[in-house]
Amino acid sequence: MQAEQAEPQGRYRLRSRNEILEKLTLVCEKKCQLRAKLKGIPVPFATTILALMPDKDRLLFNASTQPQVNCILPELEQVQMVTQVDGIQCRFTVERLKEVEWEGRRVFIAALPDSLTWFQQRTNFRVVVPLILPARCQVSMRGNVVDFPVIDMSVSGVGLRDDDMHFDAAYEPGFRFDNCRMILPETGEVQVGLELRNKISMAGAKRVFGQRVGCAFVGVSRSAAVLLQRFVFSVELLEKRDAPW
Repeated sequence: MQAEQAEPQGRYRLRSRNEILEKLTLVCEKKCQLRAKLKGIPVPFATTILALMPDKDRLLFNASTQPQVNCILPELEQVQMVTQVDGIQCRFTVERLKEVEWEGRRVFIAALPDSLTWFQQRTNFRVVVPLILPARCQVSMRGNVVDFPVIDMSVSGVGLRDDDMHFDAAYEPGFRFDNCRMILPETGEVQVGLELRNKISMAGAKRVFGQRVGCAFVGVSRSAAVLLQRFVFSVELLEKRDAPW
């Protein structure tokens, strides 16, 4: 686990063909600019994905506006592409770019990458979980499994609603809970560890009791981290879709 934390992007490396196609389709639809540094060329390669060809496992890129870049690209064995999609870093490597003609213009074609990194850099970026996506977290406490509604979450932690004050004085900040289960609608179930960080009273004019319990995720596997990030991203997209502006 320490090695994964030392290289956080490794936790978000996707190898499933369907997942890679899903992310590249998003990059293409949003017309995100891809950049690549080329050895021996001071000008970076800036491009966009023109089209995906899933039946041929190929993707097409715009040619560069710099002739010297276009000349050197076919000579390179690998080119690493980097872009941003709504604040998420997307990074992948293509091999043996080939210049071809497509719809009357010169473009570059390459095989689909074998892997792709989809890394939420804003680890503390937190979304409020909407009622239509009622995420929950199951925690083992005193021999029983207690189910908590999720108030908000990020890729690094979660806020739980504790109406019955299960997190009492016996549980202080720093206490760890193993084998907790995050139930994420439309995404899946994820097993994580939780470390208690804080407890904030939710009592007020309309509430007599209850508290928000803030926890950090610990011991998260690579596959679990991908699902957590996917859920956060889906909530963020839902918020943007429903925004009045």
